[in-house]
Order: sequence, then structure tokens, then C-alpha cells
Amino acid sequence: MTELVACPRCGDALDIPVELLDKPVRCAACRTVFSPTPTDAIPTAPRAMRPWTPPRTADAGDPATKSNGWVWVVLLLLVGVFGGFVFLCTGLFRGVLNPEMAVHASDEGRFRVALPATPTNVSRTDDKVKVSGLLATRPEGQETFQVLSAELPAAEKRLDLGNEAVAVALLAELAKRHLPALAAGTEVQRDSTVHGPYPALDMLFEKGSGFVKQLTVVRIVVAEGRVFVLSAQGGGLVQPHMWHVRHFFTSFEPLPAVK
Repeated sequence: MTELVACPRCGDALDIPVELLDKPVRCAACRTVFSPTPTDAIPTAPRAMRPWTPPRTADAGDPATKSNGWVWVVLLLLVGVFGGFVFLCTGLFRGVLNPEMAVHASDEGRFRVALPATPTNVSRTDDKVKVSGLLATRPEGQETFQVLSAELPAAEKRLDLGNEAVAVALLAELAKRHLPALAAGTEVQRDSTVHGPYPALDMLFEKGSGFVKQLTVVRIVVAEGRVFVLSAQGGGLVQPHMWHVRHFFTSFEPLPAVK
């Protein structure tokens, strides 16, 4: 243990061991020899120590806590609103592009086909030939799906449809007979094809342009002594490659007459 003592000559503070008090010591600065006494010790105040306090934690009334709480509430609300909006849009989008298709049969029992809405019976006369079938209207995009059927004249029933040239000529004649009352616009595509074992003709018509363009996709099938005219008509969603349009055509099945 030491005492701090001032040199009587130069005033330099000396750190003196207590066992050397009252004994001669030499100042390291001015070399003066003197005998310090306990009363010569320089009083020193102990260094004030900062009291320890535990780390501050925010309580319910702390402004920072309240501020952060509101941030989380706002974020959760935004996530909920955005998630609901995405869910709603996804459902609507899916319903528009992938509508539910149900199979329906004609009243005469001459065909069945998948349609995106409940159909109604329709009938009309094309060039003195009576046709009848089903018409279904889908509200999304104002789309109409229609299948019409008519008995072939006796002379056309006797044609050899196994001959491709004969079948193509007959389908072209049937298109002239039945399409003027159905397909509006300009013909932009025509392809000879088959529907199962039956000869068929695919056609595409366009009317207008841009957002107001109307499309009519047509397939004419000759089967079981009858002609069948399938058509899907509407806006930009009625494209030949769209799922519900493809399913409408591929699901069509002509049926033989019940004897």
C-alpha cells in the first residue's frame, strides 16, 4: 500500500510505500532528501463509479413498441389484402381460361358434345334444308358454342366419302350451304382433316381488329348420313388452341340413328 506525498522542494507527487513514512527518501525529480510523514499524504477522492443498471426493455407504453406494432399490423393487412386479391384474380382467370365443360346430348340423340354452359335447342333452315341442334352461351367473353345437324340429301349419302377428293368437294359444298347464316367476317384459314374416321373441314373466320376482333372457329363433319356443323364464336379467347375450344371440338361424337 502506498501514499501520495508532495516533494517539499519541487512539489512533484511521489508514490511512497507506507513503510517508508517517517524515513528519509529522495525525490526522483529534484534529488531532495526529506522524511515524509503520514500527515504529508495528499488526500485523494475515490473515483466515482457509474452504478450498474440492467438493460432497458420496452414495455407496453413504450413509443417504439407501439410504432413497431403498427408497422406489423399494416404489413399484415397489406399481405392479407394482396393475397385475397391474387386469390380472387387467380380464380377468375382460371374460370375464364379453363371453364367447366359438361357433356350434353341432342334431343334427337344424333350427337353429344362437351359445352361450357347449359345449352338450349335451336333450329333453322339453310338453303331449304332443316337443321337443328344445341346452342350454349358463356357469359365470359360473350362466347357462343353451337352444334347443328342436318340430314344429307339421298344423292350425297351415296357418295364415296372414302375418296378424299369426293369428300373434300362435298365438305366445300356443305360449307356454302350452311355457313352464310353462321360465320361472319372473312375466311382466313381452311384445312381438310378428319374427325375420328369421318372426313371433316376446319375453317377460321375473323371480323374486326384489335380488342373488338371477333373469331369464328368452325368444323364441318360428315358422319352417319348427316352433316354436323360445330362452331365457337367470340372475342380473343376463342382461339383454336385454347383449351376449352379444343375440348369442345374433340369431345364431339356423332351417333347413329336409333332404329
